[in-house]
Amino acid sequence: MIILLVSYNYFFYRPLKEVVEIEVGESVPHVNQFLKAQENRGDFITNINSIDTNTLGQYTIEIKIGLLTKKTQLKVVDTVPPKGQGVSHKIWYDESLEINDFVMDLVDQTDVRLEYVTGPDFGAIGKQNIIISLIDAGNNETKVTSELVIKADTEAPEIHGVEDQLIFTNEPISYRKGIYVTDNKDQSLDFEVDNSNVNITKSGVYKVVYKCKDQAGNSSTKEAFITVKDKPVFLLSKEELNARGDKILNRITNDKMSDLQILSAIFWYTRWNIKYTGQSDKTSWEIGASKALEDMEGDCFNYYSLAHLLLERAGFQYKPVKRIEESKSRHYWLLVKYGDFWYHFDPTWSPTGYEFEGFMISEKEAMAFTELVSPIRENYYVYNKDLYEDIQIAKEPLIKN
Repeated sequence: MIILLVSYNYFFYRPLKEVVEIEVGESVPHVNQFLKAQENRGDFITNINSIDTNTLGQYTIEIKIGLLTKKTQLKVVDTVPPKGQGVSHKIWYDESLEINDFVMDLVDQTDVRLEYVTGPDFGAIGKQNIIISLIDAGNNETKVTSELVIKADTEAPEIHGVEDQLIFTNEPISYRKGIYVTDNKDQSLDFEVDNSNVNITKSGVYKVVYKCKDQAGNSSTKEAFITVKDKPVFLLSKEELNARGDKILNRITNDKMSDLQILSAIFWYTRWNIKYTGQSDKTSWEIGASKALEDMEGDCFNYYSLAHLLLERAGFQYKPVKRIEESKSRHYWLLVKYGDFWYHFDPTWSPTGYEFEGFMISEKEAMAFTELVSPIRENYYVYNKDLYEDIQIAKEPLIKN
């Protein structure tokens, strides 16, 4: 009878807990955590390193206690809800987003699926509140809120660089040079040029229309006028101007020179090779450059025009500048891009009696000189700055004294 009782206790003795739960991602507990009585001592038979605690599920574990080998269960559970932050967006009417675009900083030990509680309506202009459920593998749930603003594109693109042009009969026209489009939404918009009324074989004034339309259908137009004149006798052709300009550059520059050295060479060649006479034909820069090359004399317009030609042939970015119209006298110079900024470039010999080099000067230096000579020459470097809002003119000197 005693033997039977011992056998029964031996086979039905339950020293282990039936189930031990851990949170997903935690390590397998110490063997003692599976024992009902802490005074017992056990050893794992199961290779616990083979258990993936990052995966939800229930695993059988064998433990040896004295002469006995018993089984228990390790249950990997997920009771911690996921964490995340809602992300607000502003988009255009014809754009859309994915559900994961509305959530960031998502944290959980298991995979999390996203479900809309209140989803977006991408066809509705205005503000919307988006509610998203974050649901992990243990079906724990967290809700996050985002704001979506859908904007309508009602702003027309802007066409820049459209200017009137003067050409001489039978000369080609570059209708697109210097023209570009900006838009509050669309990138790289193209434009149309309606030049059907232009007749380059006959003198006259002809209208050119520039048109652009963005993806939302907003459109804008700009007009320019092409003045065609009979070619003056002393005007060099474009080909001749280019050839003469290249010949000069080959003489005064070389491949080892920096951009600043080349700009300096152009500046000083122009300043010292034109005799100042105080008068010129200002019909076009081509006429001004032709006069400078043929007679090597003229006024600020000829200095400006020859520099215009040399800068163009040397590949620099430049913009013509002239003194405001309401001044008693006119003056012409250029803005030249160097690095990230644009600098005033005025090779004209100064007739004011003041020693001054207008080479790559900042706005600050130009205004200081304007103030200095104001008693004898008003508005020296005063110009319409509205025409140059799209470039960054240097405020501080490039060349430190």
